Amino acid sequence: MKKLLVIIALLTIGLSPCIGNAETVLKFANPDSANSALIQRFWNPWTEGINKAAEGEFRIEIKAGKVFSTLANVYDRVTSNAADIGWALQDFMRGKFPLTTVGSLPFEVNDAEEGSVVMWRLYQKGITAHEYAEIVPLGLFQFPQAGIHLKTPPNVSEGLKGIKIRSSGNISSKIVVNLGASSVSMPPHELYQSLNRGVVQGAITQWTAVGVFNLYEVTTHHVDASLGSSNAMVFMNKKSFENLSDKGKKVLMAHSGEKLSREFGAFLDTLNAEIREKTRALKTHTLITLSPSEAKLWQDRVQPINQQWADDTPKGAEVLAAYRQEVKRIREGK
Repeated sequence: MKKLLVIIALLTIGLSPCIGNAETVLKFANPDSANSALIQRFWNPWTEGINKAAEGEFRIEIKAGKVFSTLANVYDRVTSNAADIGWALQDFMRGKFPLTTVGSLPFEVNDAEEGSVVMWRLYQKGITAHEYAEIVPLGLFQFPQAGIHLKTPPNVSEGLKGIKIRSSGNISSKIVVNLGASSVSMPPHELYQSLNRGVVQGAITQWTAVGVFNLYEVTTHHVDASLGSSNAMVFMNKKSFENLSDKGKKVLMAHSGEKLSREFGAFLDTLNAEIREKTRALKTHTLITLSPSEAKLWQDRVQPINQQWADDTPKGAEVLAAYRQEVKRIREGK
């Protein structure tokens, strides 16, 4: 019996170093398809770079697709410890990120890179930090600015009078209505068929969505304008972050923060431009740039939405002022 106990003790001692040195695997819940441009061209290289720098401290493993998580449940998957890191759109957690919706307002920023840096700085300076108290943000983003994509030629000098436009949220719905159209809400995966069947005549969305959902097959006219955006984030479970070693935290944050926000925003702008140019090359498509007078007309019609947001949102005026100040600083090269 004593001999057996000695053997068990020796085996246990021999196994302990292996258990202690086991590599920590961080599960990155990403509802996008593994073949999507976002994962193939950005998130895969991002995780590979971190894993190499971590030198065995930990390894990030992307769990792509809607079997592991969806945009509707990814936040809960991370906060409940089912995943360690997540990719999410704040709009899907209604009521949890009211100040973050400042990034959805029209005619405030030029592109995704600018907007993403602004969103990170608002968090970093504590202006929106309380909305992220449950998690550890690694990057905060804005998608490129939305335009209008239509089945028929619009009379832009009259706004969008008399047509039905699919919108994706409260602010984009108000934009559509202020431009004279009727707003129709529907999930993005229903948009293609709705355009094809004439349920709606257009959509307010980014060029990236035109590519993802093949909307160039059911639209022909595209109006470029800075009609607001959607917000997104990559974030981490607090306990998972705290369990990392000091070296592990340092490696992860060296690839996160404003650096990640800026780089992903720039990537989105590149992707947006690629899809725009591919659509422009199609003979049946027309891209419309608003003239100065038309742009002023559109901006005058939607500008009250921004002021209403500031008035109706607690601390909204303070946040909108800070948002505009950061935009100004970025454009000054700061």
